[in-house]
Amino acid sequence: MKLYAIIQRQTPEPATRASDPGQQSLRLLWALTLASLLLLLTQFGLVTWPYDPQGFPGDYVVRPDVEGATPVQSAAVRPSVPDGASNATSASAPGLKVDRERIDLGDVKLNQVVGVAFTLTNAGGQPLRIQEPPYIEVLEGCCPPDPVVGAMTLNPGQSTQLSLQFMMHEGMGGKHLFRVHVKSDDPNQPDRTLDVVSNWV
Repeated sequence: MKLYAIIQRQTPEPATRASDPGQQSLRLLWALTLASLLLLLTQFGLVTWPYDPQGFPGDYVVRPDVEGATPVQSAAVRPSVPDGASNATSASAPGLKVDRERIDLGDVKLNQVVGVAFTLTNAGGQPLRIQEPPYIEVLEGCCPPDPVVGAMTLNPGQSTQLSLQFMMHEGMGGKHLFRVHVKSDDPNQPDRTLDVVSNWV
């Protein structure tokens, strides 16, 4: 009995099993919950999975434009628009440039023919198209002339003349203010206005 007791005391306890079934179930539950959460975030567009040619699956990135979104994993954000793209877009658009925006003829004698001209230049990087023949809005006075434009399409760097020729006679004296409208595909100034002022005496 003594020998049996000594052997029993010196025999080590069997090692505890590496994993308990309850712990395995808990880990599996956590893994499924995390997978479901990432799937839900992906469906709502809060998480994107960019393709990474150096490896798979690539870092996932939380979209910064969604209010309240928080990063799930640190990752280098790849720019979607190359540097300088906005400047290139602006430079490639047509651009209408005029040599002056107002011509004041001062006092003009009745029955005298006068002429004025504006120089229109395409300062952009794409062809400029004048959408319709320029027209005059009478702000003061009467009897506006018909504007004449040399070309309706200008390539980059090209210029043309917009001219007006008119005369006033008895009964048409006084101040005249004509506003010329030039409508083009310039995205910044689609309706450019030019003023011609005269006072007939």
